[in-house]
Amino acid sequence: MKTGKIDNTITITGEKRNSNTETASSNTPESSTDIVEQLESLKKLYESGVLSEEEFTKAKNKLLGQ
Repeated sequence: MKTGKIDNTITITGEKRNSNTETASSNTPESSTDIVEQLESLKKLYESGVLSEEEFTKAKNKLLGQ
């Protein structure tokens, strides 16, 4: 299921981001740096063929809140 793959990719990317953060607050919005890192990870997955163009676009739009 393609949506599951996208959600799993976003979850894994988010877990990686969270493990690299020393302090986190539930009230702190995601910084643009975190979003950029997640987008870069998605791009690498797309370029390596793990994600199709459609999956990449959906995941990117989800991250950007579109």
